[in-house]
Amino acid sequence: MTEDFVKKGKVIITSPFKSSATEYFSLAITQNIKTYLWIIVIPLLIFSSLALFVNIRWIFIALIFLFLVAPFIIANTYFSKLLTREARMALSRKKLRVVSGKIIETYFVDENDEITSTEHIQFSDIKDIRERANSWIIELKDSSIGGIIIPKQTIVEIYEQQNDGNSTNSSNFFD
Repeated sequence: MTEDFVKKGKVIITSPFKSSATEYFSLAITQNIKTYLWIIVIPLLIFSSLALFVNIRWIFIALIFLFLVAPFIIANTYFSKLLTREARMALSRKKLRVVSGKIIETYFVDENDEITSTEHIQFSDIKDIRERANSWIIELKDSSIGGIIIPKQTIVEIYEQQNDGNSTNSSNFFD
C-alpha cells in the first residue's frame, strides 16, 4: 500500500504548494460519510420499502428525513475536522520531501518561500496512499485531519537515494 506510492530508494521533492479547501473538504466528507452512512441508509431503506408496499407518500418522509439529517452530518464534519489546527496546517503553504519507506518531511513556508516550521511524518504513521487524477492523497492513521493532498504538478525533483550516499537523477516517478 505505502510502497506503491514510491519505489524503495526514491526521494521526491515538491515545490511550495497550497491545498485547495474544496479538495480538502471532499476528502473530509468522504471519510466522515463512511462513519455515518448507516444513519442515512437504514432509515431510507425502511421508508423506501414502506413507500413501495404501503403508500407512496412515505417517499416524501424519506426525502424530509434525508434533508434533515444530511446537513447535521456536514456540520459535524465541518466542526470536527475542518475547524482544527491540523486542518489549518493541511491547508497551509508547504513543501514536502518524501524519502520512500522512511519519512515525509513537511516544511511550512511563507509567501517568500522561507521555512516557518517543520513537521516529520514516519511512513509507519501512514494509513493509505491513493492516487487521484491530479494529486496523491496520503491518509494518516492517528490524526483528525483527512490527510495530505499533494498535487502532481508540484513535484519538481525525483532522484534515487543509494546506500552509499550517492544519488542518481530519475525522471520516471510514476512507473
